[in-house]
Amino acid sequence: MAGVFASGPEEMSAFAGESLEVGYVGLAPVVTAAAHGTADVVILALANAEGSALVLSPGSSVTKGGDLARKTIAVPGLGSVQDVLLRKVLNQAGLRPQDVTPLVIKPPEMVSALRNKQIDGFVAWEPFPAQAVEQGVGRIYMSSHDIWPNHPCCVVVVSRRFYQQHPEAVGKILQAHTQAIDWIKAHPDEAVSIARKYTGLPEAVIETALKNIKYGGDLWPSQVEEYVQVLNAAGLVSISNPKAFSRGLIAEGLSLQNSDSRQKGNSQS
Repeated sequence: MAGVFASGPEEMSAFAGESLEVGYVGLAPVVTAAAHGTADVVILALANAEGSALVLSPGSSVTKGGDLARKTIAVPGLGSVQDVLLRKVLNQAGLRPQDVTPLVIKPPEMVSALRNKQIDGFVAWEPFPAQAVEQGVGRIYMSSHDIWPNHPCCVVVVSRRFYQQHPEAVGKILQAHTQAIDWIKAHPDEAVSIARKYTGLPEAVIETALKNIKYGGDLWPSQVEEYVQVLNAAGLVSISNPKAFSRGLIAEGLSLQNSDSRQKGNSQS
């Protein structure tokens, strides 16, 4: 086991250095690394949809998207899922990325940065938004459900070499993943207890965080393509054929496999 990475781009660097064969990581960093040719990976399954939020300080004067102009907003990394979400918020408000001051900060440091007024807000994955609210440091301005309903967030990826050379192992990894998703859906209270044990966070934070995350589900090439289009427009990647690129990144039969898992999960919930 390689351990925990502070951000998606950092994890993709491990894939690039061939020190990692399998991982859970945000879809946007996967697209970026694959587009740059730094990591040759295959998306094996969708881990979760949604689960992020744009958090502002409780006393913030922001009441509409245009008010974000000239604010300093932290993201985990350029080209991250959260960076894509921020770009969508700005676009919806008629703002350009350069109308705000982006700051790259690791999510575990974002809550304290907001508390100390080093930033005006941040976009991060759970449980950091829930933690900011629980501590009275922040308020949820927009959840990722508000920004982009049902957007794919994290995925299970494997190196293409491992995918091609070890199909039996890949099948077992997928099976273990789908069983874990089904178990979380069927045992939400126990999932909270396990999360509390490993994170040390208060139960209220974990419960709030889990409610904002949709585990499992389908992943379609068109959803990957939407990430490609946003990253293309931002100049972070240059992909001439987004449709072909997106299809080539997803393991064959992924949508069918995830659909089966979702049906099982719903029958047990």
